[in-house]
Amino acid sequence: MGKKIYFTVDEIGNTSCEKDCRETAINWQPSDKNIIVSTSDPRVITKLKRMMKKFPDAYKCYSYEGNIDKKSGQYYTYFFEFDKKLLSFRGPSERKPMSEEQRREAAERFRKMWAERGLNTEELTEDKINEMIEEEEEDDGDPMTLVLNQNDE
Repeated sequence: MGKKIYFTVDEIGNTSCEKDCRETAINWQPSDKNIIVSTSDPRVITKLKRMMKKFPDAYKCYSYEGNIDKKSGQYYTYFFEFDKKLLSFRGPSERKPMSEEQRREAAERFRKMWAERGLNTEELTEDKINEMIEEEEEDDGDPMTLVLNQNDE
């Protein structure tokens, strides 16, 4: 690999991985104090960036020289390092499936959000809306699905 390059929250960008090749891995050695989450998934990156903003001393992000797409200038993977006490696992969500009316309301919220951000709402196809709704149903609102025990220090 090359030399480690550390990033502030604002320096972390997108990755150059296509949707089908994105992955996230947790590297955890029992003898080490910290774990490393390596990811090219924008959703995981966003969640970990939120944790970095909120707890800058607890979370570090880096990548390696040579781990960059020369054409786009984007890194392939980011590595987030933090205390293994901050990792937790939990059971399945008890959230109920959305009704058709809730799905329509969610679709309208996405259209409104896109319009407010100046995005082309014509690109917001039914398939895209359904994908976004499914992601919203999976996301339970926690800042991070796996990393959430900040007060255990």
